[in-house]
Amino acid sequence: MPWWEGSMPESQATDTAQEQRLELISRLADAGTEPLASDLAQLRGSHPADLADIIEQLPSEPRLRAVHLLGDDLPADSLASLSRRVLDKVASTIDPGLLARLTGELETDDAAYVLECLDEARRARLLKEMPASEAELARQALEFQADSAGRIMQRDYVAIPSYWTIGQVIDHLRDSPDVPDEFYALFVVGARHTPVGTIPLHRAMRAHRDVCVADIMTRDPKVVQVNADREDVAFVFDQYELTSAPVVDAQNRLIGMVTVDDVVDVIQEEASEDMMR
Repeated sequence: MPWWEGSMPESQATDTAQEQRLELISRLADAGTEPLASDLAQLRGSHPADLADIIEQLPSEPRLRAVHLLGDDLPADSLASLSRRVLDKVASTIDPGLLARLTGELETDDAAYVLECLDEARRARLLKEMPASEAELARQALEFQADSAGRIMQRDYVAIPSYWTIGQVIDHLRDSPDVPDEFYALFVVGARHTPVGTIPLHRAMRAHRDVCVADIMTRDPKVVQVNADREDVAFVFDQYELTSAPVVDAQNRLIGMVTVDDVVDVIQEEASEDMMR
């Protein structure tokens, strides 16, 4: 039988998944109904973004019930996907140790988002509970203006010298514990850690091991100033069709990166704010 026979069309599968989520929300929202084991399994099996949607749509009490049902299985990315209003309420009910662990698992920009949604006292307690290195990065992120590139940038990135070979780059990516979970490009830096080029990840993976980085990098990369307005950052990404860009400080030193995922979040947030006006 051909592979497409017996399989569900993508649009139908999406509709079915949405119906299942709505049914789950309805059951969880019914205070007189005890959640089923299958409900918990469905919660745990949900994509973090879908789980955040479920939590968002639940009334206050069922929402807290769902969070308690998940316990340690609450994904960190779901926490960062919640609106400020809901995140504040959810964070107030989560065990402080669990909240610190989840926040510590997030990228720096997402951790800063969680922290800025809390009042000053809870923020201070959470920073004390977080791993020291992650807490320091989050503190640094919070020092930037809320609408700046510094607030949305990620502090983990891959920087390499231009004289390396692709073989050395690949070995570095395999062996380094500091490589980001997701990235789209390698940033080539000069002696003062100034960006001098970029290499898209797919280009590096296709090159032979003995090829020099300088021979395949794109020179004069588009860079983002750390204090640039995030709407201006979104414009640069749209104008030049970027997937990632290095972020530099006043001395033009590389200090972070912004990815297209971060920019999409900015666009969605700005659109929501415009609708509320």
